[in-house]
Amino acid sequence: MEHKIQSISTANGRIYFWFDENLINSKKYKEFKQNAERKAVSEMLKELYPETELYRIENGAPVIKNSRYAHISISHYKGWFSIFLSNECCGVDIQVFKPSLEKGKHYFLNSNEENMDFSLEELQLIWCAKEAFYKFKRGAIEDLKNEVSIFKIDHFEHEIFLNHTGIIYRLNYQQNEKLFLVWI
Repeated sequence: MEHKIQSISTANGRIYFWFDENLINSKKYKEFKQNAERKAVSEMLKELYPETELYRIENGAPVIKNSRYAHISISHYKGWFSIFLSNECCGVDIQVFKPSLEKGKHYFLNSNEENMDFSLEELQLIWCAKEAFYKFKRGAIEDLKNEVSIFKIDHFEHEIFLNHTGIIYRLNYQQNEKLFLVWI
């Protein structure tokens, strides 16, 4: 496999992310998108950590065995992939900039957030933060839109703060003009 893999070291683990142009241009990807993406992640994990085995539990959440890390979170979107390996519960989301996200913001912004003046860039971060947090909670959130509220985005520190059941969580992010990567 030839990919330019980038990585970020966190306090409890490591995030890997990459783009696979060959995959998204293949006929197999267009016909069997989810299977192709899962296979690409499995292959990269085997390349990075040959002993590690990847499984999925009943709700589809990934689980790893034979790894020096206890937890894994995976994200993929339009040829971009990310794997977060950590010794604590973790969540990651990777997205490509979507100008159309503003039209659909009512699907993910709750009444607390609707009154705030978020830029299109910040809407991308909110979407990613909620997705990463959902993975962090292993899907145990019934109403992501209304149970999770973003109340601060710190562009200087690259942090996003959210409230879930009265508890404040801090997520980190990286971005460039077209790619957003958020993790907890």
